[in-house]
Amino acid sequence: MTTNNYLPSIDGIWVHLEDGENPVDIYVSNFFWRQAVFVKNNKISQRTALSKHRFQFGGASYEVKFKYTTMTEGECQLYKNGELIDADNFALCTQETASDFKKLIVFHAIFAMGLGVLALSLMKGLSNFMISL
Repeated sequence: MTTNNYLPSIDGIWVHLEDGENPVDIYVSNFFWRQAVFVKNNKISQRTALSKHRFQFGGASYEVKFKYTTMTEGECQLYKNGELIDADNFALCTQETASDFKKLIVFHAIFAMGLGVLALSLMKGLSNFMISL
């Protein structure tokens, strides 16, 4: 098991794992859960995912799994060809960044509601326009 050397910040976290001699670094953005996987400092994969992230490297199949124990903490696990090879605990925020993280959650909630209202307004406007034709 490796140790998470980078502190969480408002924009995201780094989790450091290892596959033998290969360092595997996973960046998880707090903005829309974008994840990027780096092996030996080269970006191998990037996608938006909440819990699983699959990628290929060196002829092997890998999967990164995030298992949450609370809303902001959990364990990141690295699987190679279906076998667990490394794991580390992570926290999306610290006590120092907790208030900023809560503001970020509120921002995302308001943003999502705004998109929903906009979508409903557009649908209503489109249906009125189609009826008037």
